[in-house]
Amino acid sequence: VSFKNIVPETSIDFTDNGYEREYAGMWGSTEGTVRITRINSVLEAGTVLTFEITGNAASILFGTNLNIYVNGSIDNTNWTAEKLGGSNSFDLNSDDQLWIMQNGNWVNPSTTHTATYSGNVLYGWTATGWKSAHGYKDTKGSTIFPGCECANTNVAGLANKSKVKYTGSFDPANKFEWIARINNPENWTGWADNEDFDTANPNYKNGISLTITPPDAIEHKWMGYKSSGWCDCSNWYNLRVPTENTDVEISPHDNNRYDLRISAHPDSIALCKNLIVKGDVFNSDNASLKVKGDFKFNGGSVNFDLNTINIEIGGDLSIDNLSNFKVSKADINLNGSGIQNINANTDIVFSNLIINKSGGYVNLEKNIEVTNLNLLNGKITTGAYRVFVNNSAINTITNASNSSYINGNLRRKVNSTGEYIFPVGNASNYELAKVKLNSSTGLTYLDARFDSHNTNLNISSLNLSVNGTTLQTLLDAGYWTILPNSGSSGIKYDIGLEMRGALNIGSDPGQHTVVKRNNSSSNWYLDGGHHNSTQTIVGNVVYAKRTGLTSFSEFSIAKHNEYILPVELVEFKANCNNDFVKLKWTTASETNSDYFQLQKSQNAINWKNIDKIQAAGFSNNKINYEAKDKSYGNVYYRLIQVDFDGTYAFSNIISVNCIDKFENPQISIYPNPFNDVLSFNFENINSENVKIEILDLMGKLIRIDYLENLNENSNYYIDLKELKPAIYFVKIQLENEILIRKIEKIK
Repeated sequence: VSFKNIVPETSIDFTDNGYEREYAGMWGSTEGTVRITRINSVLEAGTVLTFEITGNAASILFGTNLNIYVNGSIDNTNWTAEKLGGSNSFDLNSDDQLWIMQNGNWVNPSTTHTATYSGNVLYGWTATGWKSAHGYKDTKGSTIFPGCECANTNVAGLANKSKVKYTGSFDPANKFEWIARINNPENWTGWADNEDFDTANPNYKNGISLTITPPDAIEHKWMGYKSSGWCDCSNWYNLRVPTENTDVEISPHDNNRYDLRISAHPDSIALCKNLIVKGDVFNSDNASLKVKGDFKFNGGSVNFDLNTINIEIGGDLSIDNLSNFKVSKADINLNGSGIQNINANTDIVFSNLIINKSGGYVNLEKNIEVTNLNLLNGKITTGAYRVFVNNSAINTITNASNSSYINGNLRRKVNSTGEYIFPVGNASNYELAKVKLNSSTGLTYLDARFDSHNTNLNISSLNLSVNGTTLQTLLDAGYWTILPNSGSSGIKYDIGLEMRGALNIGSDPGQHTVVKRNNSSSNWYLDGGHHNSTQTIVGNVVYAKRTGLTSFSEFSIAKHNEYILPVELVEFKANCNNDFVKLKWTTASETNSDYFQLQKSQNAINWKNIDKIQAAGFSNNKINYEAKDKSYGNVYYRLIQVDFDGTYAFSNIISVNCIDKFENPQISIYPNPFNDVLSFNFENINSENVKIEILDLMGKLIRIDYLENLNENSNYYIDLKELKPAIYFVKIQLENEILIRKIEKIK
């Protein structure tokens, strides 16, 4: 019976050669192959055709050894017949086999049993049983041709198996149900002699009508008729194991059928295009499921809590009942080439989520929660939703990069201490934040995201400075928002920010620092400590760091527009001395340093050269430099340090006011080194107010003292017994100058 109309020029090929008689993938070649072709009118689908081939058919002759019956009548005139592959005879013997094929060429090479067929093998029948492997070397036998696992009949177990016909149900059925009936040997009957066979019903030569009903719209539907195995074709509605080009539906649970178990066997790879799960699915350990298109969970249950499984999804993921979607032992790999949407009726919980996309991004239409997040390739765009990493271990987010990060909202569960990365960014760039928690109370998670600036980038009016130089501009890529859960306190942390999308970065790392603000309505300010050596620029990536911060809010990177001296300048000051200004500076080390150009200005904008002082070139020792300048009133000074190769950089700016020609102030700090108390002696001080700051080597402020209404010659003492033995800096700020000295506390 044909499930389609048979039109003129339609050919049907028959062979009693066995598949893989001698060699794998080859047909036997010493038996016959026959082609029968329709030449006239159309036969409607459902018409039963009876082909009667008698004797040893060395030649195919209609009316002699070949007759074709249609609707109870001989129909030989509407067909042609020819032999394929030489003179071998088509002759069905006891314990033989038969294959029905179409749309191919049969080729018999000179080497025996290496025949090939290029078309479709539709159906196989055997009276001797299917062989398990090639090389059985017998005319009686065949392995099952690949793809015919559910299109074959094995009557080897029947009595009188050489004279059998189908005697099963003739009730209306769709084509897949008809194939399943024909496959079942219980629907076949054998007879002892030819006369009984010929007269027994049904008598197909006399004509018989079969009714074929339309199949379901989704042909690749799990039915679980025989077992729980995906790769058993008899478990599928259309009797075919799905491929990457077929849509699959897992039918609702039925107590009379098997639920689907996805296997770990290397030959049992569950593969399909789009998958709709309405039934119950579970898995063996180390199983694999590959969904090239969309995965839709629509009822039933998915239980991947018991055994490990790797799931690849190339399209959207949609879940309508999260309580029955259990994936604690599943690695879910989103690897499509386009936009992949994740949606559900509530927040989705994953164990291990892998992003490894060849194109597009993952788009959230619901919050997701993950235990481990592996960002190999492709962004997650959250929109109004978020990614929550619910594992407080520091290594739960891995492999983040400029090609794979979170464009939007990230929440990370954290411990009271530990160093955590926040791989956030926008549609264009990966903007990484690193937070090292040194201490905290009640802190359980941090929320982070990155946005474009919504305020003026010019912050010079805020008078924020790094090493005495005013910060002027925010880097233009944007800002981070990092906020803790409510109820947290006692937070102390360090923060490092990597900015990739800025177009206005400075040329020197030390020009940059981290700034923060409470919200978009407040001003930016500095918190914690800054050290030039911890700022870096690699390519177009600026890294800025501050230490010892105590609150979270909004963060960005700011810069000043002065170059940083390549020498290590530990002091630069100007003092009034009788009728001239005396300038002093000290370097701790120099590399490739040619000379210093001393400049002055009346307004700190327009500068002129006043002296050129030869530098040391290369030195690891402290070197003192001096210069004099005839100047009165308020004057600004700066240094230009020039290298041997002509490159140069600027120092910070200092100022002095010598309108009263006061004597050069002298400040003595003793003893140095000291034990507990540090003494200060001020001589010729023309400043009513003095600020003394104690800083550690990283620039972190430890103590501030304010001195008011000093006499011209005064003494002051500071008790520092609480300090640990170490090297520190003393910063003394007068009205017109700043002095910095290094001190050492000993036991």
